Amino acid sequence: MVARPNFRKMIMGLSTAVLVAVTPAPAHAQVTLEAHAGLGYTSVNVDTWAGSSLNDWRQVAYVGYAQVFFLKSKKLSLGAEVGGQYFFWYNVALPFGTTTILADRNVKANRVMAVVRLQGAGKLFGEAALGAHLFDGFTDGGAAAAVGYMLSGGGKVSIPIKVRADFINDPDVKMTTITATIGISFGL
Repeated sequence: MVARPNFRKMIMGLSTAVLVAVTPAPAHAQVTLEAHAGLGYTSVNVDTWAGSSLNDWRQVAYVGYAQVFFLKSKKLSLGAEVGGQYFFWYNVALPFGTTTILADRNVKANRVMAVVRLQGAGKLFGEAALGAHLFDGFTDGGAAAAVGYMLSGGGKVSIPIKVRADFINDPDVKMTTITATIGISFGL
């Protein structure tokens, strides 16, 4: 039996490692608020998720989330993320007396994650996130990685564009989503 990873310890370890890495560089509190929206594709074994009565499905993913970065150094920013993600839709054929009815199922979750952003060359950046996906009735751990480009919007406003991969560690069925997002960023 494979032990399930302890995401609380992983988040604490990641946070500690980032703080140690940032400590030699002067860090300062500069709050940046961001809102993102996008769409993509969910890679999942729908047959396993749905069970034996799978009838139809669509694996288009939709995402919306907010990030706040509250500690920055020259190259690293630490923050948090909350949002929602719609993973996929399917319907199943259920027996109902002498007939069969179709029942739709929407797979979606809210998420809470710790985020680290690494500023690259020019306006390029990378992100790593670790946290939890809160589905209806259960919670799965997850990780994410993104690469992005920050467009100037004038003043303290920027427009981040990202390609992001989310990995959801469900004990029965692993899920991966690849999404393209666009957002708005405001430095306070």
